[in-house]
Amino acid sequence: MKKVAFAVEQTDELCKVSGDLDFTTAKEALDRLGAMVGASEQLQISFENVASCNSAALALMVELKGLARRAGHQVTFNQVPEGIQQLARVCQVEEIIA
Repeated sequence: MKKVAFAVEQTDELCKVSGDLDFTTAKEALDRLGAMVGASEQLQISFENVASCNSAALALMVELKGLARRAGHQVTFNQVPEGIQQLARVCQVEEIIA
């Protein structure tokens, strides 16, 4: 399977993630999205254009929620891939990413 470059696009309080979100891109994703979470009191992150992802995406989401909470900010996720939603249920963290 061909890798799709990871990218982040932000307009106001909406951030769109695209490409592959996996162990090779998780650090870049945390750096970029973490900065956006810290700078925005309310941020929505859409995973609608994510081509593929793995458990690193769930770990990223949990960490972003923690960053937002510690900063007194809100972050919400939408268009979360079904596989990540299922993994969140198995790991009993679905309320964190909901």
